[in-house]
Amino acid sequence: HVIGLHNGQVAFDGPVGDYLGSRSHGVIELYLTGATHEAWLRAGGFRPGAGRGWARTVTHEEKIPLIRQLTAAYSDAVTARDFDTFASLWAPEGRWVVPGLVETVGGAAAATQLQALVEPNEFLMQLLHGGQVWVEGDTVRARWLLQELGRTAEGQGLHFAGVYQDELVRTEGGWRFAKRHFEFLYRALAD
Repeated sequence: HVIGLHNGQVAFDGPVGDYLGSRSHGVIELYLTGATHEAWLRAGGFRPGAGRGWARTVTHEEKIPLIRQLTAAYSDAVTARDFDTFASLWAPEGRWVVPGLVETVGGAAAATQLQALVEPNEFLMQLLHGGQVWVEGDTVRARWLLQELGRTAEGQGLHFAGVYQDELVRTEGGWRFAKRHFEFLYRALAD
């Protein structure tokens, strides 16, 4: 049986021989070789696919960990100043909305704005606390609580807390942000 799906990789709890698994537009496709039985595949929810493989639709429960991973990758990219990864997390028309900043469209524009925000600081760490994900077919909304701690080059501490309201879309590369709207709950200079 399939027991997990992460970034296109399929994990199994039984012997399957050699396989190639892929995920595209909400469908898991398997091309199996070796001694795999049709009954085993059917028990796992797979049906003969359009080609030579077997396929099944990704469930809502399997989408949620992918959304959580995308959000964790976002916070990690902010902290690591990994602007290429940050740019890759956005849909082509993805909008980043933060009070007091120019709204960006697309990953490249968002990454350029992020770079301008974090580079003057000695460090900036984004801590993702928790959130909720709501899946309605191919529409996903999410809400995340986060905190940012940092220090400017001059030694001034920074402390922000807030909420991201997200809309997500599935692209050829997986789930991406269609819109991230940040709301400040707390902003302060720290010691």
